Amino acid sequence: MEIVTGHTGSEHITSVDAAMFNIAMFGSGEWGLNTLDKLAYEIISNNRIDIKSGDIMMQGRHGRIAKNTKDQCSIDNGTQGMQRRDIIAVRYRKSGEIESMDTVVIKGAPAASAKDPVLTTGDINAGATVHEMPLYRVTIDGLNITSVTKMFEDYPTLRRVRSGTKLPASGKEGDIFLLRES
Repeated sequence: MEIVTGHTGSEHITSVDAAMFNIAMFGSGEWGLNTLDKLAYEIISNNRIDIKSGDIMMQGRHGRIAKNTKDQCSIDNGTQGMQRRDIIAVRYRKSGEIESMDTVVIKGAPAASAKDPVLTTGDINAGATVHEMPLYRVTIDGLNITSVTKMFEDYPTLRRVRSGTKLPASGKEGDIFLLRES
């Protein structure tokens, strides 16, 4: 046993320490948190969507777009007479001991009937070095964005849980949630 949150005389708290605490509090799934602009999107043009400020929890890793900032997502031109689906996602990467998260656009293939592109998924806590969490599906018909669909669930605050809010469906066995008796 080693102490995590106590003073030991040297820096010793790791990202795994923080992730395990987050998993104990939030579960091992992936959610948007009830902060700032809640990662809302704004269509700027047919070639750009901005993701506003907010936080996510991804398998215990906490990511944030800071207050009063946004991530700009470039959308490639569509193809006349074709449909395409792109996914705006958060990409987790680990290289050696360095971890990062970035907002990315995963481009789908133009087709008569569009399908979602395949995301890279894996269990970060089991050693996956790349994992992509979908935020929004962008549907492009011809040259125009025709819809943007939210793909992530919001994690309810404890106050909302106490008032009877439905819990995220993406919870996994072993996740702990507080429930109010009816």
